Amino acid sequence: MKKISADSSDKTSPVQHLESIIAIRRKSQAEMTELERLLADKSARRLALETSGDLNDAAVITEIGHLRVFVEVLPKRIAIKEKEDGKAEETLTEATNEFIREHLGPRVQRLAARTRTVVENELSPHFAEPSALMALIEWGEKRV
Repeated sequence: MKKISADSSDKTSPVQHLESIIAIRRKSQAEMTELERLLADKSARRLALETSGDLNDAAVITEIGHLRVFVEVLPKRIAIKEKEDGKAEETLTEATNEFIREHLGPRVQRLAARTRTVVENELSPHFAEPSALMALIEWGEKRV
C-alpha cells in the first residue's frame, strides 16, 4: 500500500490519494457484481436449454457446453475477486485511518483550540474567577 505522504514531491493531495483508493474499491466491487450477474445469467440460460432445448440441435448442445464452462469457471473467478476486494477494503480502511490521523485529526484539533480561545476571550470579562471560566469551558467541551 502506498503511504499518504506529506512530502511536497507528491503530485497528489491526501484527498486525491484517498479518492483514488475509493475508486479502486468501487471498481473492484463493480467487477465482482458484474461477474455475479454474469454467473446468474449463464446459469439461468443453461438451465433453460438443458430442460427445454432441442438436444438434437448441434448449436444448442454447443451452447450448453459453453454455458457449463462459464458456470464452472465463474465461481472461481468470483472467489479470486472477493479476495482482491477484501485487500482493497483493507487498503481503503488503512488509508482512511491514516488520512484522519495525519490530516483531518490535526485540523480538528486546531479548530478546537481556536474555538476554545474565542470562547475564553468572549467569556472572560463575565467571570471574575478564572477557575470558574475554565470549569465552564471544560464542561462545554464535554457536551460537544
